[in-house]
Amino acid sequence: MLVGISLCSWAGKLKENELKAGPVEPAPTPRKSYALGLLICILSGILSACANLGFAFGAEVTSLAIKLGTPQRYAAIPLWAMMMVPLFLCNGPFCLYLLMRKRSLAKFLLPRTGRYYFLAGSMAMMWLVGMFFYGFGANKLGRSGSSMGWAILMSSVVIVANLWGLTTREWHGTGLRAKRTMRVGLLVLVVAIFIIGGAK
Repeated sequence: MLVGISLCSWAGKLKENELKAGPVEPAPTPRKSYALGLLICILSGILSACANLGFAFGAEVTSLAIKLGTPQRYAAIPLWAMMMVPLFLCNGPFCLYLLMRKRSLAKFLLPRTGRYYFLAGSMAMMWLVGMFFYGFGANKLGRSGSSMGWAILMSSVVIVANLWGLTTREWHGTGLRAKRTMRVGLLVLVVAIFIIGGAK
């Protein structure tokens, strides 16, 4: 799985380099800025897994929901509802800070923004539905569901994101090397999902 993610990341780097070599050469990114961005991405990846720790160690809430009559396929929803509060407290204030700092809060009041509200709301709903299916699937995987399920979920995120990138022509204008590296990375991730699933 790590090999697949590394290949997809390398493919993205190749894509950026090829697009920068186009007719309009953008200003070079400072190495300090790139290193800081990479560090933030790594930290966010580590910290995002903390939400799964809540799922892994919140089995008492799920068990109580089942005891009170909740069907097993819906038993993870009360736990996710509880965990959304601290997740929002981490993300919401920082987003508000950035909106105020960059003075972009007023853009929410611009005319003809209904389409963007719809897209943002759709993205939130798809995320919630994805988490619902994750909780349902992880429960079906048994005791190792929270570890195996999270690994499969993260791999699926990388696969779907790259496929959407192809669909929306994000990779348009890139060479064969970048696309081939990305396809190999996706194939490795698919194989990794089956290996993890078979490890149960």
